[in-house]
Amino acid sequence: MQNEYNLKIFYSKENVGAAEARNRCIYNNLNQKFDYYLFVDDDSYISDPNCIIKLLKEFDNNNQIGVLGPKIALKNVEYNSIMSSGYEAPWKFQLDDYTKKINGNNFMHDNLREVYLQEGSCAMIHADLLIKEEGIFPSEYNYYYEETLLQSKLRLYHQKITCVLQNSYIYHLQSGGGGLSSHALFYLLRNCSYYLDDIGIKNRMPQIYTRVMEGQKKHINHCISINVNDTQEMINRRDLALKDIKIFEETGKRNTVLNEFNINASSYELI
Repeated sequence: MQNEYNLKIFYSKENVGAAEARNRCIYNNLNQKFDYYLFVDDDSYISDPNCIIKLLKEFDNNNQIGVLGPKIALKNVEYNSIMSSGYEAPWKFQLDDYTKKINGNNFMHDNLREVYLQEGSCAMIHADLLIKEEGIFPSEYNYYYEETLLQSKLRLYHQKITCVLQNSYIYHLQSGGGGLSSHALFYLLRNCSYYLDDIGIKNRMPQIYTRVMEGQKKHINHCISINVNDTQEMINRRDLALKDIKIFEETGKRNTVLNEFNINASSYELI
């Protein structure tokens, strides 16, 4: 496969967050003229030996696709069913008119399904589309929503869809911030605000922005209430996220610190 497809493997030697690591990979290899990039988290295991070949062949046969990924099995027992339908945002109905409607039951054939979002732990993207999108993955996101933003932009501006290939699969261990953790709660709450701004919802549809953010805050509080470990740490991280959101809403400045293990640090800049 490596000879047939000129496969190259890149990895980051330092932890700079998912968004910045992907940006560096793309910008450092612009002269390579790659056709596709496959982003894989460091705790994702490609258990299907033909996964990459299947994704490449499907991409080559369908020019409507912007992002394509396999089914993803998660470590967490509570969510261990294979996600054959990708993610459907819980507030998608509020944004459909703005982000273009998709048909969640639209099977192009038996193995391919259009979805709202393919999880970034394993996602293949056409290289030309990445180059066209200025900024690609905003580094201040660090983790979470960076792939959501890209897929929303591809749907909005390039009329490219996101699909799950249902005859391929990987295993995502979620050893970092995935699952119910204080790490995840911080970025899921804070980055939701950044994301809604970047797709134009915050300024053009402020009532929907407020409604979505209130729902996200309730969701985070519920996660904290049912957690039995590290409850205080989750509360601390939630409060830090709320602080970042307040500063962003009042000044437009975002916290650009990339060190995920030192989110108490802050450097607020206009983006």
